[in-house]
Amino acid sequence: MTTRRQSLILLAAAGFALTGCTGARLPATARLPRPERLYVEDFHATPAAVVVDTNQFSYVMEGLAMPRDARSRAADAAAAKAAIRETLLAELRALGFDARPGPPAGFTGNALVISGGIISIIEAIPSDLSTLSIGSPASEVDARVSTSYQFAGQPRRRWQDFLVHAPVVTSPAAGDTGAAGLPLTYLPPASADARTREVALQAHRLALRAGDRLRDAFRAEGWIAANPTPTAAPPP
Repeated sequence: MTTRRQSLILLAAAGFALTGCTGARLPATARLPRPERLYVEDFHATPAAVVVDTNQFSYVMEGLAMPRDARSRAADAAAAKAAIRETLLAELRALGFDARPGPPAGFTGNALVISGGIISIIEAIPSDLSTLSIGSPASEVDARVSTSYQFAGQPRRRWQDFLVHAPVVTSPAAGDTGAAGLPLTYLPPASADARTREVALQAHRLALRAGDRLRDAFRAEGWIAANPTPTAAPPP
């Protein structure tokens, strides 16, 4: 990871604020009651989070197809948000939770709220300086995931935060699956251009990794079995 990427992540992590939470943070292993509902709020993402990677061919590509205009950057950010939301909802439902899009407006039971922010979407076009060949578009998506627990009738309290990354790869790694062992399949909108579709795929991979981290946290709390069996998703 380059120094620029590390700087982006550190700055975004330091500036990330979770809204709607009061009181002291809950311990990482608080033995919380299993929530009646899980809510996935849209991850914060802006076109400014979409940046162009510096690679060995950047001085050439800056004058050709490398830059992204404002509309393309907005499309990339929107595609990443949608992929993260839909993937996390599917993963959580497969684990047997009543997972819904957030926020939990009007719900008075015990709830877990999952939110976060996309720190950066690093876009690159792989290249080989020795052969002057240019590969397919590739992307890296970095995000911060935050969870907060809402006891019945009380404000949310922050619980666990973590960073998750989907590195630059042009195709999924063999055996890369989600929390419930589901195969890595994601079909971004056909109308999007190749680079936006690649961003959506990497955001999907990121959400699968986030699902793995959440599964481990849920298992530590006793909400799911050590080796949970996927179940039918509850109705939305």
